[in-house]
Amino acid sequence: MELLISLQNFPNTWIIPEFLLDHLRTFGFQPQKILRPDPRESTYLAGMTLTLFEGFHWEGGGTHEKGRRGVPSTGYMVELNVKKWLFSGDTRTYHSGALTQFGPVDVLFAHLWLGRGCALQAAPELLKAFCLFCLSSQPRRIIVTHLEEICRKPEEYWDDRHFVLVEDWFRMHAPEIEVEPAYTGNHLVL
Repeated sequence: MELLISLQNFPNTWIIPEFLLDHLRTFGFQPQKILRPDPRESTYLAGMTLTLFEGFHWEGGGTHEKGRRGVPSTGYMVELNVKKWLFSGDTRTYHSGALTQFGPVDVLFAHLWLGRGCALQAAPELLKAFCLFCLSSQPRRIIVTHLEEICRKPEEYWDDRHFVLVEDWFRMHAPEIEVEPAYTGNHLVL
């Protein structure tokens, strides 16, 4: 929260999905600095094309329905010049063809989650589903996110061991794709 409060006065345009708008207004964000793109419609900002889409953060399905676990999330496609970066957002449902309409992409930022309470398993149940989900965007490079997040219980803590499982799967099934981890505070060259 302190970070949001300290950033609110920067001269940035904030791209905020509808479901977060009221929450962020409580931090004092000025409405004229907020851009609320419609999902699936492209928005142009500072030479970039941005396309928002509903994320896949519902366990057991792609959209919220009564009885499913999850919260809303948003994914982003960012296009600049001839480069395409896909941020799949907080993800828990891995439909193998879900990202097909965005591909091929230069870089996919993939949110790692391999099943509720499965982090201590030698072979987490959603490993293959996660990897096939990633492949559906036809990425040249995958940056695996959601690693080593603090305040997680051991059975929900994704770390280097899980990244290696993903990396090994890609070495075996799609060795032409570069796969690398992303950690909070690390610098990535795109």
